[in-house]
Amino acid sequence: MDPTHSFNVKVVGNEPFLTSYEGQYVNYVVPTLLNLQQSLAKANLAGSVKLVVPCNADAYEANLPSQGAFRPELTDIMTQLVSFLNTNGSPFV
Repeated sequence: MDPTHSFNVKVVGNEPFLTSYEGQYVNYVVPTLLNLQQSLAKANLAGSVKLVVPCNADAYEANLPSQGAFRPELTDIMTQLVSFLNTNGSPFV
């Protein structure tokens, strides 16, 4: 892999927005990310380690992600998540 295109990613959770989880992890995702990001900053690793949350396609209301929005019950949390990812230069996965 070309080192100019590599980065260190840490995955937080395992598709925590699956409908089968019935929302039990939704309220923990962003606080966990913020806590971990703060720890990375204290260790001077925030610039080199990126946090991501894997999202399954069932987080979308439409069959194709390009066609629509997230499920209504996820709108607020996904807005917070995407804002966090953008602020910290992390990819959406």
